[in-house]
Amino acid sequence: RFWITSNQFTGNFPEALLNIPSLNSVYLDGNAFSGPIPAEIATNMPNLRDLRLSDNAFTGCPPTSLFTMPLLEILYMDGNKHECQLPSDIYNGPVLKDLQIFNN
Repeated sequence: RFWITSNQFTGNFPEALLNIPSLNSVYLDGNAFSGPIPAEIATNMPNLRDLRLSDNAFTGCPPTSLFTMPLLEILYMDGNKHECQLPSDIYNGPVLKDLQIFNN
């Protein structure tokens, strides 16, 4: 687990996390991270079940590969600055149960 919720950390997504494939939950919510969400999350973090990126300043379009990760059950991306049209089938992940993408 890697939880750093509500600490006002800044900068891009912490790329060092991409080198820890055994992580099953990452909570970065409530900080001030910005920039794009790396597409490599889907390939480099195959054991991820819970990814919380809410209430930051992430921009761009979230990688569509996040929505089809084989073990990902919870994905929170609300309260960011995403500006894009997401595909209509994003909720078709194998086990995705809880998706929050409002307030973007």
